Amino acid sequence: MGGLLSFLRNMFLNQEMEIALVGLQNSGKTTLVNTIALGRPEADDSIPTIGFNMKKAKKGGVTIKMWDLGGQQRFRSQWARYCRATNCIVYVIDSSRPDVVEESKRELHELIGNPSLTGLPLLVLGNKNDIDPHLSVDDLVTQLDLKAIAGREVACYSISAKEARNIDSVLNFLIRHSKKSPSAPLPPLPPPLSSPAPPTPSAASAGARPSSSPIPIPQ
Repeated sequence: MGGLLSFLRNMFLNQEMEIALVGLQNSGKTTLVNTIALGRPEADDSIPTIGFNMKKAKKGGVTIKMWDLGGQQRFRSQWARYCRATNCIVYVIDSSRPDVVEESKRELHELIGNPSLTGLPLLVLGNKNDIDPHLSVDDLVTQLDLKAIAGREVACYSISAKEARNIDSVLNFLIRHSKKSPSAPLPPLPPPLSSPAPPTPSAASAGARPSSSPIPIPQ
């Protein structure tokens, strides 16, 4: 019995996962990584990532390895190479800059069109919602054409990595996918005993929506 309890404890409380954070330069990916790993941004977060960075964080019994990939044009051809070995693709966009939406949309759809990434969950984060005006979740869903993405779970959140807004919801989403992999999908990880169950976002409805509310994208 002791061996079984130990096995179950390790199974549910010591999971590991890898995520790839991609998006255009200056979208706030490094700030997000540091906020998750350290609980705060770093002073040098505004320096563009050259190539990639990697950090680990343990959240809710799950060790998350985060690949922070450079967003400059010359690095984008390498995104798929890193994404295909991960549990989840996290696509970050600066929601305070509507002028970058079209380019972000083009790069996102080109990335997920790669056959090696078929079925990987996609989490789109509209970062910098501490800056007004900014695009809402519904704006992002429409302008990035997220409803056209099929064959995978897609969700969209509005966050501020700098102010740590809605980061708990992001972590809950990631933890739920810590037991899934591209090659062998597994059931979602049960929520940690010390934390409330992750919220289940409701489908988009008519009317106004708070900018921090997540939205699942129906398939």
